[in-house]
Amino acid sequence: MATTDRLPDATLKAIAAQLPAFADRGPAGLGAADATADPDEVGESFAVCRLDAADVKKPPKDLAKLARPSGFWHHQIRTGGAATHTAVSTTRGFDDIHDVQQMFATPIAAKIDAAATWVDKNVSGRATVRLLVAPAYFLHALLIVAADGSLSAVLADQPDGFTQLELGKRYPLADFLKRLAKEKPAESLG
Repeated sequence: MATTDRLPDATLKAIAAQLPAFADRGPAGLGAADATADPDEVGESFAVCRLDAADVKKPPKDLAKLARPSGFWHHQIRTGGAATHTAVSTTRGFDDIHDVQQMFATPIAAKIDAAATWVDKNVSGRATVRLLVAPAYFLHALLIVAADGSLSAVLADQPDGFTQLELGKRYPLADFLKRLAKEKPAESLG
């Protein structure tokens, strides 16, 4: 069964307690447009692994280096039962105190939710799921770290013009990177 890196219940409660502070920060937070939203409903929390453009163009020989958490965490925030917002927290380790850095409404939350549902239905065996973020490609994927150490990825979101990766498909990480390398990264982020 695939699961995310587990955060203690006390940590999740502490994260939820920080969310109301973001409600008054205008359209990026839970503001007047989201008056019915419940910012205390924290869904899945994913350790974030960052994928730089250089990692895509020339991957390390040991791909496990790409599966190391960055210290950032992505939290799915549910309103009305659906993933509608994202919160980002930082920490120096798995059990340290989390500080929420930002929370915002984004369609990417629903796309990550859809990818997680796909993983739940299609990935068997023990595995840890993390969020793989490639800023230079404006891409989000779920990174699956299997119990045997094998790595794969399931696309959650990418720019409309990208054609090399498909939703609803699990790629070995080496193949995922090879396909992504055929896409053009943003000039300023590459």
